Order: sequence, then C-alpha cells, then structure tokens
Amino acid sequence: MLAFLFWFINVKGHKNWTTFFVIVGMNPTFIYLFSETIGKDWLGGLVMVFTDGIGSMTGLSETSIGVINAFIVLRIFWYLCYILYKKRIFIKI
Repeated sequence: MLAFLFWFINVKGHKNWTTFFVIVGMNPTFIYLFSETIGKDWLGGLVMVFTDGIGSMTGLSETSIGVINAFIVLRIFWYLCYILYKKRIFIKI
C-alpha cells in the first residue's frame, strides 16, 4: 500500500486530495500534545454536552453519540492545525 501510494502521489502527481493529510502532517507534535494534555478532556467534554443533548433527543444510542463526538473533536483538532498551517506556524522538536 505504501509503495502504491508513493507511486500514485509522487510519481504520477495526484496530490489534490492529500491536502487534508498534509495539514495534519505539518504539525503532528502540536496535535498530539494538545490532544493529550487539555484537548481531549476539555474539548471532548464541551462537545459532548451538545452531542449528548441532541443525540438523546433523536434517540441515538450512547455508542453512536460517542462516535459522533469523536468525529467532531477530530474536526476541531484538524481546524486548529489548519489555522497554524495558514499562518505558517510549524512546531518542531
């Protein structure tokens, strides 16, 4: 799979769909440290208030609400990396 993706992206030049992964890949240290320190608990709890309220009204199971919550938190983490990417702030060790 790695060889195929290398060939498809680098050799053939199909790079249009890789922007999502490039943005996260430019600040992996930031997204890891932020999610492990304050992001997962604080942001996850904040989003859970809304997803739990809306999900319980629609009759979704607790597992479905948890999955939706995880995707929303992941999207917020990606957006934080996008802001850093646009401002050309790259955290390196």
